[in-house]
Amino acid sequence: MVEITARVREENQNMLDDKDNGQKGNKRSIFYELRDNQNLPALEKKADRLEDEGVLLVMTGTEFTAKSIAITHFHLLNNPS
Repeated sequence: MVEITARVREENQNMLDDKDNGQKGNKRSIFYELRDNQNLPALEKKADRLEDEGVLLVMTGTEFTAKSIAITHFHLLNNPS
């Protein structure tokens, strides 16, 4: 968890420092979109807020995938036919 948080923090800081979108390229990132959204208050765009959102996205995706695999394995083992 600490490694994930550190990686998300680093990526978000790089994005916040990238004022001219030089690193953005053709890819769309939710964090670039949040940073550039004029409708969001500045508080929602702070580094620690974006870090929390990034960690939440990673952990949610990880938990969902792990649970899906576990349920699939259960059903495959419980119903081998």
